[in-house]
Amino acid sequence: MNKNWSKSIRDIFSKLFIKNSEERMKNIPTLKQHPWFDGLNWNDLIEKRIKPPFIPYLHGENDVSHFDKEFTTCSIESHASSYADTNKFTGFSFEKQSPNSP
Repeated sequence: MNKNWSKSIRDIFSKLFIKNSEERMKNIPTLKQHPWFDGLNWNDLIEKRIKPPFIPYLHGENDVSHFDKEFTTCSIESHASSYADTNKFTGFSFEKQSPNSP
């Protein structure tokens, strides 16, 4: 985690980045009380009564015009070597874990 980030941001990310989903979900009540969400009415959010600050215009279901061309023109092929720097994310994997995995 970036040491230049505020303590509050590092704290919320540390709770969101817990690999084990059951453990991560135990943090929901704590996350909802986190200072990052001060002023957020969770019931209004759940009921979709909060108007988003920006709604992009889409030209269709597959419109990607709001994404940088760098990402929309990439090759869809992947190679094992492209995962070489994944060790930056210790404890995470690209494979679904079985329910009994640690």
